[in-house]
Amino acid sequence: SSPTPVDDRLASWTPRRETYLSDLFETLGGWKQTPDLCDVLLGGLHDEERGNQRSAVRALGRLYAGDQIVEQRLRDTLSSTVDLSVAASVLGALTLGWPATPRLSEFHDAAFASRDPTLRLMGISGRLASGRADQGDRDGIVQLLSEFPEIDFRDRPDARMLLSRHWPDDAALIDVSLDAVRRGTARRAQFERESAMFYLLR
Repeated sequence: SSPTPVDDRLASWTPRRETYLSDLFETLGGWKQTPDLCDVLLGGLHDEERGNQRSAVRALGRLYAGDQIVEQRLRDTLSSTVDLSVAASVLGALTLGWPATPRLSEFHDAAFASRDPTLRLMGISGRLASGRADQGDRDGIVQLLSEFPEIDFRDRPDARMLLSRHWPDDAALIDVSLDAVRRGTARRAQFERESAMFYLLR
C-alpha cells in the first residue's frame, strides 16, 4: 500500500535521543539555505528546551533575515500559537531578522505587558532594539532577575547583559545592586546577588 500522510510524518514524531541541541542549531545556522533546513530551524522555535529555542532563533534570524516567505510563516505562527514560549521565540526571530515587520512594535509592547517572563523579556529586548525602551523596561529586567528568578536560566545572561549595555552607570541600578550584594540572605522580591555583582563589575 502507498504511504499515508501519517507515514510521512512518523519520522519527525519519533522521540529524539538528545535533549540539548543548541550546538546543532548553531552549526546549522552556518549552512546554505534549503527548504529542509528552514523547516528544521522553524521547528526549533517549538522545542521544549529554552536553550534550543534560543539557538534556533539566532540561526534562523542570521540565515534567513529578510526572506519574506519565512517572515510570513513566522507571522502566521505568532497569530495562531497558544504556546507562550513559542510566541516569545517567534517574536525574537522577527526582531533579529525582520525588524521592519508590520506591527512589530505593537507585538513588543504586548509582550512587555505579559505576565509570562520569557515573553516579557522578549518584549523588552525588542523595545530596546528599536530604541523605545525606558526606565520601566529597566525595572522590568530587574524584576525578572529577582532572587529565585522567573526567567529560564539560559535567558539570564542576556538579561544581565541588557542591563549593563543599555543602563551603564545608572544610579538607581547601582543602589539596588549594592543593596543586593550586602544582603546576607536571598529574598524573593529583590534583585539577585549574582546579577548585581555582574552589573557592578561591568
